[in-house]
Amino acid sequence: EVQGHLDKARSQTRGPDAYLELIAGETALAQGKLPIAEKAFAAALAAGGGARAQWGLARVVIEAKGDEKAQLDAVTETLKSSPLHVEGRIAEARIQWARGDEQRALANLRIALGLEPTEEDQRLWPAKSALATGYGVLGYVHETRGRLHQARAAYDQALAADAYRVEA
Repeated sequence: EVQGHLDKARSQTRGPDAYLELIAGETALAQGKLPIAEKAFAAALAAGGGARAQWGLARVVIEAKGDEKAQLDAVTETLKSSPLHVEGRIAEARIQWARGDEQRALANLRIALGLEPTEEDQRLWPAKSALATGYGVLGYVHETRGRLHQARAAYDQALAADAYRVEA
């Protein structure tokens, strides 16, 4: 049904519409249709969708669970478009952690969670869902390193931010 609405909206627009393609990409991504999502986000980017479209492309690469370098490259492109992108910082931290770079991962998480300023001395203000995700990742990092008190505190922060969005 959604696809029918999108097709109808496309037929009523003159040329590519970034917003429409972003909706198409989000819909396809939610349905696990990664090739369709990738095509829609690429069209959104070409139509001026900016960092939102780039983040969509990055999430497609991440969801495909492919090459870490491709994931990091896609996230890096998002952060070039929007250096204050909280979810991009969290994704970058996850990749850094997976690559064994704990210090950079923790630094990125502290920035993403608004605990420390960015390199440009700006503070991020994450949404509740991003706080839950970020603190969940932080808890996981501490837990796997045996820092159980810090892990518990991070998990508690994640639950306090948004109990329905916590992976922990």
